[in-house]
Amino acid sequence: MAHGHTVTLVDLSTGLLDIARSRAAALPSKSQLRILQGDATKLLETAPELAAEAGTFDAVLLLGPLYHIMSPALRDAAIANAWAMVRPGGVLAAAWVSRYAHFRDV
Repeated sequence: MAHGHTVTLVDLSTGLLDIARSRAAALPSKSQLRILQGDATKLLETAPELAAEAGTFDAVLLLGPLYHIMSPALRDAAIANAWAMVRPGGVLAAAWVSRYAHFRDV
């Protein structure tokens, strides 16, 4: 944002959104940050203001939902919704926990 990027943050958690809003207050006034509440598995239903922007984002980060969503169908929906926001030639970066992750603690 300090380099002229526009950032849209979407999260399901009102608590995390409140933290984001309080931290956003410390950003330079020229920063362009939009904070929305939405569900990654039903993105355009829960954040309809994004519908007109589908396929326009240079980069989409899917960094939380795949840690928490265990249903394969819902994980697929979150990934498909994220991809739908990426412009042609854009990037989707996703983080997840493997179903085998618990073996590292064994």
